[in-house]
Amino acid sequence: MSAACTPGSFASDGRISRAALSWFAGAALIVLATACSSPDETVEPAVDAPLAHLIDLSAVERFWVIQDQLAVGERVDEQDWRALFDTAAYRWMASDTATQERIRERMELCFQPDRQPLEAELAAAEGSDAIRWRHYMRMRDERAELEAYARSLCASTVLENALAIAQGYLPPGVVDPQAVTTPVHLVLFWPDAFIDDGAIYLDLIDARDRGERLELFLAHEFHHDYYALARTLPALPDDDPAHWVLLALSKLHMEGLADRIDKGGFPLQDLPGGSPGYAADYNRYYRAAPQTLARFDAALAGLPAADDPLEAAREAWDLLHYRAHPEGLYMVDTVAAAQGADVLLEDLGDPFAFLRRFQAVQPTFSASTLEYLDALEADLRR
Repeated sequence: MSAACTPGSFASDGRISRAALSWFAGAALIVLATACSSPDETVEPAVDAPLAHLIDLSAVERFWVIQDQLAVGERVDEQDWRALFDTAAYRWMASDTATQERIRERMELCFQPDRQPLEAELAAAEGSDAIRWRHYMRMRDERAELEAYARSLCASTVLENALAIAQGYLPPGVVDPQAVTTPVHLVLFWPDAFIDDGAIYLDLIDARDRGERLELFLAHEFHHDYYALARTLPALPDDDPAHWVLLALSKLHMEGLADRIDKGGFPLQDLPGGSPGYAADYNRYYRAAPQTLARFDAALAGLPAADDPLEAAREAWDLLHYRAHPEGLYMVDTVAAAQGADVLLEDLGDPFAFLRRFQAVQPTFSASTLEYLDALEADLRR
């Protein structure tokens, strides 16, 4: 299997370039027929799957190179370790030496011919350690199935299906596959998915466990792409207090909208894939959203007079949970219940308009906060 579903090159910021997208649209079927297969196995590409090149398998393939060596008792060359940690996924997941060393130690223990040390670690582990060791056990025991699943992703329309789902939560006719630039880096690390700086980092086992819900998760992320395209506010440096205020407002709006796609409504239920305990925590924070937003309001109202505005703005952002997902969904649900879901399409990309809409439905923010935010918006739009 090739390192990715296409040889298209990544741009310097980790995203696929528009030139690569344009090139791929015409060559997708030819590339998929050869790129997503083992030397002795052919995978038929899906028809009309021009986004498959966004799936990057290089990390899991480098992982398997090392796993194969350890499985027969070979010593892994430092060059192979470097090749693993130089992949885009592991550069993000294991950017520091300490994490790389822990991964090396776990792999060397888990994939040696004798499985008893792994079973002993699993028997003695508790909490997150037990989750991690079970995950490594699955990497070992389900290798063949995981390889087949990775190949199936290359030959599927999972990204196209996700894009179609996202369109249902966006203004009519907005979706343009040429505008999608979010690479999906598959990795073997921890049962979860991570999003950062315009890229998705998705554990391969977690992806398989999500089943059909993987498309909903990806639709959530694609929705973010279109939110960003609709946004007209400038980016601010993180040493500016306004950066943290704008981040909070944008995340409340953006994550609240996108969580309507894949969370299944409140209260959340435990679902295949994702971090254990996430649904219970999310539901607790959702119920407490009015109190959290009241504290957020007080923090914003006090910003103009704060001794250290930057620290105060960071503390305001830190009041929100899971990067504002549960509080954002609460706000979006509140607006939809009062005004209908269609109005949610009107403020895409504009967190200030959304906050005013929420305020009209459920007055939460003080006059001092609203005055501060009006001045901030006017300054940003100058």
